Amino acid sequence: MNYRHEVENILKEQQPTLVRKRKHEVWKFPNGVIFVGSSTPSDRKSAYADLRVLRHILNLDTDRGLPGER
Repeated sequence: MNYRHEVENILKEQQPTLVRKRKHEVWKFPNGVIFVGSSTPSDRKSAYADLRVLRHILNLDTDRGLPGER
């Protein structure tokens, strides 16, 4: 799975505004949520971390169970 591609797909679907792009990309979504991702990732796991944060802030975490569920 290509996590960077998945992040780009979510960003394309949600249509946020790119506020700034230097060392980090700062995206602002229509609902006011701000997502900060690295523009030049140096860690091989950074795309996965960006995807997890993006899913969390947009409430797209469908792979998690209900609170208290085990």
